[in-house]
Amino acid sequence: MRLKIICVFIFFTSTLLSVDHIILFGPPGSGKGTFSQKLLEKGFHIQISPGDILRREIALNTPFGMSIKEIVAKGDYVDEKIVQNIIIEHLEKCLEKQKYFILDGFPRSEDSLNFLISFFKEKDLIGNIKVIQLTIDDETALERITSRRVCPQCDKVYNLIFKPSIDHLNCDTCSIPLIQRFNDTHEIICKRQKYYRSHINPIYYKAKKLIDELN
Repeated sequence: MRLKIICVFIFFTSTLLSVDHIILFGPPGSGKGTFSQKLLEKGFHIQISPGDILRREIALNTPFGMSIKEIVAKGDYVDEKIVQNIIIEHLEKCLEKQKYFILDGFPRSEDSLNFLISFFKEKDLIGNIKVIQLTIDDETALERITSRRVCPQCDKVYNLIFKPSIDHLNCDTCSIPLIQRFNDTHEIICKRQKYYRSHINPIYYKAKKLIDELN
């Protein structure tokens, strides 16, 4: 069964090369990062993930990072207007490089969806966007995330259960100890799963309906 799933996954990602831009939805642990990586390896896309961007600011101890650290640590979300500005900045840079984007983790509200649609219309991108949702059951997601470890230097992601490093302790590339993200805890993940079901999942259906209609 696992081999069949992997084969279908690889086939699906390979067929998306004809699709320009992607808005990717999925609850925590659904494999958005793995999905994106398969496309990034082809060299056509740039991944834009507000979660990764914010964690990078926190890791670098920037003033902005320090101002949001406590919010992120609690599993809460940074103010939507701030995230909108960050996303637009990165989308502009992506388009300047003539790359396709994989938008992962945004939008998460109807206001941000409308904000995004206005930007897409302005840039004449609507006809080249695909809205995709990945799904996973909560128990499997919890196991995946709480077993996740990352390299603090190169950001390579491992998993203690199904994708460990060679020695299960250090990064295979950088040879430094792997760490657990500070918000990859059971309590925080359960909180984010609940939020996804009640708030973000409905946005996926609205985004898909709207994009399909505009296309």
